[in-house]
Amino acid sequence: MLLILYKKKGFRYLYYGKRRINGRNYKHVTVYHRGGAHKRNFRLIDYLRYVWNVYAIVLRREYDPNKRIILNLICYANGVVCYILAVQGVAVGNKILNSVFLRSYIKGYTTCLGNFKPGQFVNNVELQVNLGSKYCRSLGGFAKILNRDIYGNVIVKLTKTKTNISINPLCLATVGLLIRTKFRRLALNKAGYTKLRGWRPHVRGYAMNPVDHPHGGRTKAGIQVSMWGKHTKGKKTKNKKKVSFYES
Repeated sequence: MLLILYKKKGFRYLYYGKRRINGRNYKHVTVYHRGGAHKRNFRLIDYLRYVWNVYAIVLRREYDPNKRIILNLICYANGVVCYILAVQGVAVGNKILNSVFLRSYIKGYTTCLGNFKPGQFVNNVELQVNLGSKYCRSLGGFAKILNRDIYGNVIVKLTKTKTNISINPLCLATVGLLIRTKFRRLALNKAGYTKLRGWRPHVRGYAMNPVDHPHGGRTKAGIQVSMWGKHTKGKKTKNKKKVSFYES
């Protein structure tokens, strides 16, 4: 199933610019071969669910480049707009509810762990009360409700680490699994694709020979051309390939 994502800028009051350190500390390089990359905006995600007993509708889906996850932009009936993690089966236009008491476990609804039955799959699991979710927040993340211990805590099985943890039944969790995407892209045919991801080359092209790199074997004077006389700086060499997101 092809995911239809919103490709323009995010909601104005829920994102801000993120400063990139690029592997430098006190003007000294600490992490080599890191730098550049495309600009990224940091989205403010609601992990606490501070609006309760009010229905919300999913407006659109967006991709978060910092965490590499899919987000849903929702709007509550009282006018509050926020970002939340996208759950499988929750499409644009569906309703979402945060309530302490739920009679039906619908995908995307949020409630306390004590309300879930054994065998239920949840995500966005909270570790301590009123501190926001800490577990199962990555692509395809989910946990399974097992049972209760002698102290009344809920035993949750984390699928990625394959460990069982006991959590307060008043902690929150969301019904369902997070969206798992498959990225379909062709091979990286030029250095520009890698540079946009923040990885610099190990050896400078200027330090190479003409047979190894278009920038090699000549001085900085004049126009940079390849062995065949084609321009190598400032001119597009290949069109960008599109990235497709598929929900599994």
